[in-house]
Formats: sequence, structure tokens, C-alpha cells
Amino acid sequence: MKTRTIKQTIAIVLAALASVSLIGCGGTDPEADGFIYASGAKADGLYEFYYTYENINFNAEYLRYKIYIEDNAPYFYYEKRERPNDYGPATEEDITAQGTVELNEEQWSTFAAFIEEGSCAPKKDSAESGDRGPWTYIYFQKNPKKQLEFEFASWERLGEFENFCAEMAGLME
Repeated sequence: MKTRTIKQTIAIVLAALASVSLIGCGGTDPEADGFIYASGAKADGLYEFYYTYENINFNAEYLRYKIYIEDNAPYFYYEKRERPNDYGPATEEDITAQGTVELNEEQWSTFAAFIEEGSCAPKKDSAESGDRGPWTYIYFQKNPKKQLEFEFASWERLGEFENFCAEMAGLME
């Protein structure tokens, strides 16, 4: 049996992810959403995925996980900001932890499984305020400026994703 390189595996996972999980993400204008229609809806591939949580109340905190592709390799970035005994928003001056790591095949597969089960839709602007999040957005290579809101398949899967990222970031308590 022939072994695949990580780049080949990423390409396969991206293709599967695009064709299986994101079929429902297209809008009325396929090109605007970054999709190509052939035998079915397909995205050109993941560009960036963001997960952000923010609390601007007392003991303000901010947490961001970003998974992205650079030079055909998947990366994980995290940033944590804290303002103990103070109100937010937490700024770059409040960063308490951050880092970037290249994902191995197992980590990439785990991430892909989380988003394969989810769904996305065009971002809707809202006048609502005070929501802590988490906010999850996904971008594709075809149209990296088109922001889509991502929703996990369930609250349980969201929790598993949060634990996965916290473990990778070394933020588990």
C-alpha cells in the first residue's frame, strides 16, 4: 500500500470536506459564496476558520482559535487575552498566551471531522450586542473575502471542538 504525504492527505480532506459538508452553504450566487457547480456544489478549499469568544464584563477575556492553510500545510493559531479585575474589551496589550503550530495528519483529520458535520451560511449583520459568542466563521480559497458563519452540528460537538483546541493550545486546566 502506498503512503500519502501530508500535502496529499490535506488535498483529499479539503476536497471531501468541501463536497460533503458544505453543500448547504451556497447561496443564490455560487461565485459570490466561493462555490463551483459541476455535478454538485464544491468549494475550492478551506482558507481560514475562526472561533472567537469574548467577555467584556468584569474579568474580561478573549479567546481566538484560527485554523488556516499556508503553503499547502494546515496551521493552528491561538490567542488568549485576559483583564483580571477589570472590564473589557481585552486588547493586544492583554495577551497572556498565543502560539502557532503546524497540524499533523491526525490533528487535521480531527478538525476536518468537526466541520464536516457542521453547516454554514452567509454572515448576517445584526444590531444585537452583548453576545459572548462563540462566533465561528469560515473562508474559502475561491473567495477569501466572503465570510460565512459556521455552526457546529450540536452543542456537544462544539464542546468537543473547544476541548480539542484548548488541548492543542495547552490551555486545558
